Amino acid sequence: MIGDFNTYDESYQIFLHNFISTQDIFYISYVGYSVKNDNKIYPSILIDQLLNYIMSNFYFSKDFNLKDNKKKIFEHICKKHKKENLYEKKDIKKINLNKIQEIKKINKEIYNKIFSKKDLTIPDVIKINLKDIISFWKNPIRYFFNHTLNIKFEKKEKNIITEPFSINQLDHFKISHIIFKKMLNKENVINTFKKIILSGVLPYGNFGLLLLEEKKKEIEEILEIIFNYRISPQKKFFDIKIEKYNIHGFLDEIQSTCLLRWKLGVINYKDRMSLWLEHLIYSILIGTGESKIIGYKKQIFSFCTLPHNVAYNYLLKYIEGYIHGMKNPLLLTKSGSNWFDKIYDKKNNCINKDNNIKREAYKILCQTWLGNKYIIGEKEDLYIQQIIFELNIKKICKISQKWFTPILQNQKK
Repeated sequence: MIGDFNTYDESYQIFLHNFISTQDIFYISYVGYSVKNDNKIYPSILIDQLLNYIMSNFYFSKDFNLKDNKKKIFEHICKKHKKENLYEKKDIKKINLNKIQEIKKINKEIYNKIFSKKDLTIPDVIKINLKDIISFWKNPIRYFFNHTLNIKFEKKEKNIITEPFSINQLDHFKISHIIFKKMLNKENVINTFKKIILSGVLPYGNFGLLLLEEKKKEIEEILEIIFNYRISPQKKFFDIKIEKYNIHGFLDEIQSTCLLRWKLGVINYKDRMSLWLEHLIYSILIGTGESKIIGYKKQIFSFCTLPHNVAYNYLLKYIEGYIHGMKNPLLLTKSGSNWFDKIYDKKNNCINKDNNIKREAYKILCQTWLGNKYIIGEKEDLYIQQIIFELNIKKICKISQKWFTPILQNQKK
């Protein structure tokens, strides 16, 4: 017998004595429900096995009625604890609303003394640099974080210690522009090639030489088109007033009939947006001409001539968008621009109603957003992650349609 219990078999007594220490009555602490959320809490496997063992092999010595024996033993040895607050209880005093109002009044008086009304007045003329407007429209979300919130995110690049067979993006950009600048000015690039090879940036041996030769061929193709349009380029400084905004800056590479731009890579929506804003300034200043950008593999994107009043109204619209986007992030994304490029009917200047094209456009949007094993998806952008938690396709498409429609409407076909 152990306490008030008797066993069916004496050998079990020895096991139980070795397993636990006993007194007159044996108790097991048993917490049934969580204090936090009332979820049921089950005992550990060891306690469970011990309970089953006792209930199966013991009975009350004074009770020879073995009906519901397991239940009786369980109720006898298991004690369910009451819920108790582990934190120290404190009496919360009633909030004195009159005192809060008094504090608010004092704070307001101090604020008005420090910041006079003159300091808070909005200036009659707002000065804006064209560079700032272009930087904003290239990436409104990043610009908002960098300039409004003064926050910058940087991705850490992994160090690759294996033998390189390609060049990283930054080095590739630098090498391309060094070679391009020399060839644009019709200078000899042999010495430049030697310096690049000796710098150790290129892959070893023939891999590096082949890469340089391919880069030279690509640049020659672009330069062939550039030299057809580039005749006596000029630079013009400007300061124009668009309602209450003073836009200042300069335009370079102004040709007799057009504003000329070029890029060594593929022309993307940022390049088109940049050219569009410069074309609006060009149309207001000079009046006539087709601005164009030349890109990789003889790609050309150009805008039609715009009347002064049309260019003025468009520019005002994008300036107001810039001002608003400085206060609230504008969800203008690459995914949206790729969708709009596909779904916009350039011949009829409208959204394409063909269901197959619509499906393809949404597919392109999702691919740009998600990415794949070769291309990083837009959702991985650190700035976008702070703004967009879930992909709102309707909102992104609506914003892209609003700001990219003028660009595609005035594109030269």
